[in-house]
Amino acid sequence: MYNFTIPREKFDENNPDKQIIRHLISKHISMVDRLKKNMAYYQGKHKILEESNRDNRLVCNHAKDISDTASSYFIGNPVSYKSESDITALTDALEIAGADEVDGDNGLELSIYGLAYEYIYVKENEYLVNNDNRALEDAQVKALEKRLSEIGKESKKGIKGDKRETLDERDKAVVGFMCRNFYDIRAFGAVMTTFTQGDYNCGQVRGPVQLGFARSIDPINPQGVTVTRVTATKEGTPKGIVGPKYIVPYALYKVEGHVSANLARKTTGFSEEDLELLWKAIINMFENDHSAVRGNMAVRELIVFKHSNELGNAPAYKLFERVKVSRKEEVKVPRVYEDYTVEVDTESLPNGVTCERKL
Repeated sequence: MYNFTIPREKFDENNPDKQIIRHLISKHISMVDRLKKNMAYYQGKHKILEESNRDNRLVCNHAKDISDTASSYFIGNPVSYKSESDITALTDALEIAGADEVDGDNGLELSIYGLAYEYIYVKENEYLVNNDNRALEDAQVKALEKRLSEIGKESKKGIKGDKRETLDERDKAVVGFMCRNFYDIRAFGAVMTTFTQGDYNCGQVRGPVQLGFARSIDPINPQGVTVTRVTATKEGTPKGIVGPKYIVPYALYKVEGHVSANLARKTTGFSEEDLELLWKAIINMFENDHSAVRGNMAVRELIVFKHSNELGNAPAYKLFERVKVSRKEEVKVPRVYEDYTVEVDTESLPNGVTCERKL
């Protein structure tokens, strides 16, 4: 991932810094060849077409199939926005800006190129700025800011080292505030290299909760479904096919995750109450987020191995190997959860390890 940050106080949207533009153009030029190659693959312009010594040249455009399927599955259903407060102004603005189409384009470009861009403009006194201000109003942070101000007025020898130590303490205080007040940072961590104001750089906060990628037990077979517009959205808009969506008739996925008690204690303060909330969220994660293309997705099992020792009583991979998922012999094409057998070997568990099936 490439991050390029301009301090808020130095950014002028109407008069951008030419050196910054030159830097970004140079960075883009260094990637142009790879980006063109990726697009050529997507368009079916494969190397075999250039081989004149072949009589038969056939392109199997898996690149396009993969990108279309992945982007449709990932962002084929519009992003929904929910809040306890009234966000009608936000959702109306997103609709006017064509945010759904932009998200779709970005999803496809992300699959093709490996990168996509979106410019996010935050108004003064809006959510992100308010959260920054909340952190800066924390008593400990304010006390350290005052100390930095005093250091700036002093001229004693060795003051540079004292300032660096105070800056580090201040940034740690901000990290502490963010972890105490935001569950997602407390659980999963965050990259807090920039704030919307000031010279804060809190670095990367590594969260105790880490989830891997889900993998299907059997190969899946995506099926394309054509979406047809039956009513014109505005005058002059034609009816007809507007594009495909992709569905998976049935698939069972397995995902493995870790919760580090050591990181929870030392870094973010992730508590037992937070952990119970995480289990509840995982079990119900699809219940309030159904959509047309994934209406029946559900969590079917949550198997938890708990250690009595903060650093663990056994390697994680040995515990994961105790969970066996297999398709029943008489089933050729699985279509329901009951077509699989899920077994957990709880015999002779390592000392200090317990197993609980929460669902």
